Amino acid sequence: MQDHKKHPKQQPKRRPQPVKRGSQSPALSHAEARRIVQTSLLMALVLTVALGVFAALRPLVLYDRARSYAAAGDIAATEDLLAGLSRDGYDPDALTAARVELVAALVGQSRWDEALSRADGLTGEAVESLVLRARYGKAGSQYDDRAFEPAGQAFYQLGGYADSHERYLDCLTALAVQTYLGGDAETARHQLLNIENVDQRIVRVVEHAAGERAPELLAQDTFSPAWLSAQQASIQAMDEARSGNAGRRVATGYRHTVGVTSTGGVLAAGDDSYGQCGVSDWSGVISVAAGAYHTVGLRSDGTVLAVGDNSRGQLEVSEWRGVTQVAATAFGTLGLQADGTVLMCGDGSEAVSGWHGVTAVAGGAYAAGCLYGPGNMLCTHPTAQLSMSASLSRLSVCGPVSAGIDREGRLVCSYEGAPEWNGLLDVWATENALFAVTDDGRALTYAFRTGQVTILPLDGTAEEICASGTHQAVMTADGRVYTYGDNTYGQCDTGEWWLK
Repeated sequence: MQDHKKHPKQQPKRRPQPVKRGSQSPALSHAEARRIVQTSLLMALVLTVALGVFAALRPLVLYDRARSYAAAGDIAATEDLLAGLSRDGYDPDALTAARVELVAALVGQSRWDEALSRADGLTGEAVESLVLRARYGKAGSQYDDRAFEPAGQAFYQLGGYADSHERYLDCLTALAVQTYLGGDAETARHQLLNIENVDQRIVRVVEHAAGERAPELLAQDTFSPAWLSAQQASIQAMDEARSGNAGRRVATGYRHTVGVTSTGGVLAAGDDSYGQCGVSDWSGVISVAAGAYHTVGLRSDGTVLAVGDNSRGQLEVSEWRGVTQVAATAFGTLGLQADGTVLMCGDGSEAVSGWHGVTAVAGGAYAAGCLYGPGNMLCTHPTAQLSMSASLSRLSVCGPVSAGIDREGRLVCSYEGAPEWNGLLDVWATENALFAVTDDGRALTYAFRTGQVTILPLDGTAEEICASGTHQAVMTADGRVYTYGDNTYGQCDTGEWWLK
């Protein structure tokens, strides 16, 4: 029988008691709690700083990206980013600088029209320089593409920028070449002889404008530098003889007539309902013009007088100085200054703001025109615009019609079917008819509706002619004024006038 020893009583192992719901974990020590709080605050601070840095850097990153797109000439991407930055209040000057960079990139890529479009509304010397480069580049592209008419007008508008004047003369020469290739050799010769230094540019331009036909043209006298130089010398005297086209002694408004006397006074007849005939106290006047219901006078000291209807501001000429010629539209007044710039008040003044290098101004019902360069013209009415090849010495405009005299005395007119008049000294256009004075002293009319030519009856040698929608006036060499047409308001009562 085995002897059993007594063992100590073993305690049963305690099973882990489940934590009762709602019971709390043991409390953290003060040090542990402080450490957790500090860590949380640090993480929040880091996050706040990171967000602040991101918020500060994001516009800079977007702006830098916009400038990269601008430098590449990507218009859509650039403007999209700049628009967003603008909404977020980004520095406007910086946004403008980026847009200027975009314009510069477009100019550098020869994207002339896009550059000019993006430059619209931007200001500053840098923008002005870029716009000039774009305009010049576009004109050059037009010349390269043989679009010589718009290229010539564009180079003219650039004035003294770079070699724009020379390029403008190249365009005139090229237009003459095109005229010759079109079968009109006589007109081509006429055009060439009115171009400055044409003998020095003719070979180069013919080679570009005529292409494979250039050798054929250059073998002829018409395109010979020596022949052109000699012929130009022979017409110099003719130009000098016509250089005295400073203004008019007689003018016709809608229902009134005015004339300048040899002593500088002014006579008037006809409707005075707006005071347009109130010229009796004028003195020192050398030429006149008349609108629908107003009268304009140019004084010998270069100042201008005006009376009558001022509903459109057409009488605001009191500050004008240095004027050498005046003209009037129906409700506007033009003044040509000695430096070739044009002043205008009343209707249409914004349309002539860029005119320069002008040698003569003209006005009629709802249209203004000018001569510039070697006899070229501009008109505010699109259908009255004459070709640059006309080389005019006189000009008249009225609404959709323009008429001029070229340097050989031939009529040039925008009206299709106009008479082939030659040997003219003066011309005037209305919406209904043409009026002209010939070198043998006759006064002619041509009615657009009937095509009838009439010789106006007068006793003497006609020297100057003008007309309105209601009546016409002719001044003779001895200073008498003959008037024809409607006399309801006494606008033809000029029988006692002697202007010389």
